[in-house]
Amino acid sequence: MRNIFKEYGLNLPKIIRRKHNNTVRIEFLKGLDDVMAKSVISNMRANKKTGYYIPNVLPTTERLKLLEFFHTKIKSGGVKKGLLTTYPDSFKSFGFNGQPISDDYFYEPYAVNSEILDRTELDVNQLIQGILMRLNSGKKVVPKPADSSGGIFHSYQFRSLSERQDTIFIHTENMTTRHIAKMNAMLGNYKLLLNDFSYFICLQDTSGGEIVLFDYPWRESQYADLSEPLNPKIVDPQEGPVECLKNGVLKKSISVKAGDMIIFNGGTTWHMVNKVRGTIDRVTLGGFIEPQNNGELYIWS
Repeated sequence: MRNIFKEYGLNLPKIIRRKHNNTVRIEFLKGLDDVMAKSVISNMRANKKTGYYIPNVLPTTERLKLLEFFHTKIKSGGVKKGLLTTYPDSFKSFGFNGQPISDDYFYEPYAVNSEILDRTELDVNQLIQGILMRLNSGKKVVPKPADSSGGIFHSYQFRSLSERQDTIFIHTENMTTRHIAKMNAMLGNYKLLLNDFSYFICLQDTSGGEIVLFDYPWRESQYADLSEPLNPKIVDPQEGPVECLKNGVLKKSISVKAGDMIIFNGGTTWHMVNKVRGTIDRVTLGGFIEPQNNGELYIWS
């Protein structure tokens, strides 16, 4: 695999094997009714926790309806296939592929949510906003605006990873946002911000496919060296290349079960998803969160 993020011109050949303090702090709650649930967002904003695992956020009937919708969409050819099988298109995917974004992209979320509502009787925007409001002390959660005339980002994205596909490579959302800096800047005041949170609900679990969180501090200008697929490295401007899997970095591997949710500081936490094993795909529904100064949340994908 080519090193798609080696854009900063760093040439630091020495491999660092340094262990850091175990600062990845994931709290496992009992569910949305857990007494600590309302403090999830505030604790993450204060860096008291890296993230939370929350079981049973989605009833089985609703989960299966959404899973069936996505599978039907795949069969109809209405999804994008690559390193992941996804629907709808993420904003970042245009920047990675160098494709122009359509004029109506930021008005498509209304149609997507309406189609899912018609087929499943589930309003996914309301569903996700309701869950996140409970994690944010009841404060407002809305799709991230993209312009002043009603355009918005997609609030969520279905993602499927199969055994035939690769891992989801090691990254932070800060790194990938920097990678699309030119395209992001075109949004002006509505551009994506750094230090966002990542969230997803598992619609179908599998063998393998664990999310792995690495205990390594994010610094500006870091990037992922993927030239050796079985030995990815974080290239740090101060320390050089750091091996992630073989040596030097503490990590937490978490298998997210169907109906459960994980939310974590994806902007600043290096993470990846392990390869899926077997015939059952890993399917999730999720996106990203931008906390606002007034305590409200913007969500996007």
